[in-house]
Amino acid sequence: FAAEPLTTQLRLTAAQRPFLTYLMLHGHCRPGFGYLAHRKIGGLLAAAGRSPLADDVARFTAAATDLDYSGHVIKRAAERVVVRLLIQTGRPLGALTPADVEELTAAFRSCAEAKGNASSWANDRGLVAAAHRVLFHLGVLPRPPADPRRRPGLGGHYSGVAEPLRGLLLGYCAQAAATRAPATLKAIA
Repeated sequence: FAAEPLTTQLRLTAAQRPFLTYLMLHGHCRPGFGYLAHRKIGGLLAAAGRSPLADDVARFTAAATDLDYSGHVIKRAAERVVVRLLIQTGRPLGALTPADVEELTAAFRSCAEAKGNASSWANDRGLVAAAHRVLFHLGVLPRPPADPRRRPGLGGHYSGVAEPLRGLLLGYCAQAAATRAPATLKAIA
C-alpha cells in the first residue's frame, strides 16, 4: 500500500480504512506523509490511545496541558500532527527530528495547495507549530518553532511590493510612527 501512488491510496473504501488505521497504529504500515496529510482518519486519537503509541500520545498531551494549551488544540495537535509523525516514522516520541516535522509540514502545505484550500493550510500550520512547541519543551526538538505570523519589521509587511510604492509605504509608516502607538502602526502597515 505504501508503495502505491497517492491517487491509488486515496481510493481506499470506507470499509477498508479502519483496518488500515489498525495496521498503521500497530506499526505494520507507513503509508507516507502525503496520505496522512490528505486523509482525515475518524477516531484516530481514540484508537491511538489503545495502541502501542498510547504512552507517547499521553506524554505529549500531558506536556501540552502543562503548557496551558486548550483541550481542543491539544486534541487536534495530537491527532493531526503527533500521531501521524509516530505512524510514519515508526520511532518513539523522543526520537522525532526537526526533519520529520518539516516533512509532515510540507505534506500539509502540498495537500492544501492541491485542494486549493488556504484555510486548511493555515489550520494545519498552527497545529504543527503547537506540536513543535510542545516537542521543544519536552526536549525532543532542539529549537522552538518560528512564529509563522512574524514578519521582520515594517519591511516584512511590504516585502512583495515593488518600488517605488514600497518606499512610499515605508516612508509613510516611519512618519506615522512619530505620533502613533506601535500597535496602531502595525495596523496601519
